[in-house]
Amino acid sequence: MRVTATQVYRSQLRQTRTKSAAAFEAQETAISGRRIRRPSDDPAGAARSVRIREMRGDIGASRGKIETISNELLHQEQALGSMTDMLSRARELAVQMANPTASAAARTSAAVEIEAITSGVIALSNTRVGAKRLFAGSQTGGDAFDPAGTYLGDSNAISVQAHSTATVQVTLAGDALLRGASGGPDIIGALNSLEAALSADNLTGIQSSLTDLADSTDWLIQQRSVVGSRMQLAGALDTHLEDLDVNLVQEQSQVEDADTIEAYSEVIRTRQAFEAALQVTSAARIQNVFEMLGV
Repeated sequence: MRVTATQVYRSQLRQTRTKSAAAFEAQETAISGRRIRRPSDDPAGAARSVRIREMRGDIGASRGKIETISNELLHQEQALGSMTDMLSRARELAVQMANPTASAAARTSAAVEIEAITSGVIALSNTRVGAKRLFAGSQTGGDAFDPAGTYLGDSNAISVQAHSTATVQVTLAGDALLRGASGGPDIIGALNSLEAALSADNLTGIQSSLTDLADSTDWLIQQRSVVGSRMQLAGALDTHLEDLDVNLVQEQSQVEDADTIEAYSEVIRTRQAFEAALQVTSAARIQNVFEMLGV
């Protein structure tokens, strides 16, 4: 069977189109820097890429939770720090007023300051982030204490699952913190007793308050340490997840990204092949014209 010039031309034209597509594909890979742009490029690699992206999404969601947790714990720690400072000031006043030489007027003035300290402690106990109260147990939608120092929350703790492997408690119950519900000191009660003793110029009552105030200060420092340990846990978990994400980014790059040198070498190779095919096709086209003319 005789192969005509037309058949040669058509065959060469098909090869030219194929090489053109290959050259275009190589150029797209080099420009985008991505070896996989569609699942058909590498089905196994594409499936792995999807899984990596899902894992990174999970890590991102977990780190978002940890950021929220860390922010709430930071506000707790700051509130406890301010409460501790207030209790230290109350103790300092009690020591001064426990001196028999202190006047009744001085003690009355100190009572006014203790009242202000008590109100400040109660205000701090109603610390919130957004609409969430941090010292009301699970009753985060309302204040932990009323102005008189009555606890309005509950003793339930809220823990957040920051990741599949770890949970972090994000609340403190105000009754355990300030009213002695868990065996600690009744801090608000101690402040109220000191205020009453100062107002009554009761030297014995003032002196007896010193031990309660010392215990209250130590208790707040201890609770602050508890919150600090939770902050450390959240920070360590975030660092761990960050390291995991860095590793996944590297793995994702290995799966998806093209080798730059190899990609541009392929551009040159496929372009040369395409240009060579064009020349052959052009020659075949001329021959085909001659054949049609019967030359």
